[in-house]
Amino acid sequence: MPRIARRKSESSVYHIMLVGNNHQQIFFDDEDYEKFLSVLAECRKVSGYILYAYCLMGNHIHLLLKEKGEPVGMIMKRITNRYVHWYNRKYDREGHLFQGNYKSECVENENYFFTVIRYIHQNPVKAGLCAAAGEYIYSSFNEFFSDIKEEQTQGAGFTCAKYSEPVPLCAVKSVFKMIDKDCLYEYNIAENKDVCLEANAAKLSDGKALEIIKNITKLENPADLQKMPVDVQKECIINMRNGGLSVRQICRLTGVSFGLVRSSI
Repeated sequence: MPRIARRKSESSVYHIMLVGNNHQQIFFDDEDYEKFLSVLAECRKVSGYILYAYCLMGNHIHLLLKEKGEPVGMIMKRITNRYVHWYNRKYDREGHLFQGNYKSECVENENYFFTVIRYIHQNPVKAGLCAAAGEYIYSSFNEFFSDIKEEQTQGAGFTCAKYSEPVPLCAVKSVFKMIDKDCLYEYNIAENKDVCLEANAAKLSDGKALEIIKNITKLENPADLQKMPVDVQKECIINMRNGGLSVRQICRLTGVSFGLVRSSI
């Protein structure tokens, strides 16, 4: 069956999602996250695209961008090829990292544009990784709101070995020409039921999750994982996440604290 042509956005703005192959982890440590952000910065210089928002999750990525110069397909090929080449060398692996081609949806009006920004920034909150969007360092939330005096806001941009100063990735000034900063802030932290592109990972039943936990830990009682050394717990947690368990399932079924689970992935 021939592939259906991807719809082209009249505004040239797209919400993009990349998902790990079989929903596997894309990022295992800070270096991985920072490398992908540096790839975004490097490819932006070549492709000329405008980035409006991003969020890097454990096994998927959200981007809101506008194509300029290069078409979005070439932009995504450039970004993924560069990151996968580095990732495969680091982890001594071969083959695909991302599941098929990227997913995308056209963003044709301002209302949906702001909805996608909020959806991207709220992704880690809804996944149970943090209590507030500003606590998650690998999204663009703090690039937008670093100067708003709230406890949840921790700084703008990212810093890695290649960059000694925080590097702003997003065209936040362009966004604030469209909407007042305080209004956008309140909108971004408001409770919502936004539905945009989803990773669509199949949710494991607790019964299946328990089977996976027992197979990984070799323990009859999953709660006994709490008695194991911390490094053993972390290794098991990584394997559980790779096996498809959610953060909340791991916490609920093993009794391991949220903080330890979060620090392990």
